[in-house]
Amino acid sequence: CKLQEMFHKALELLPVLWKKAGCLEEVIAS
Repeated sequence: CKLQEMFHKALELLPVLWKKAGCLEEVIAS
């Protein structure tokens, strides 16, 4: 697996992880 490909995949997954983390924080806060 190329490092560049992994980097691009990570960039694509980051927003999804951020959204999930944000949802979790909202659930805990409420």
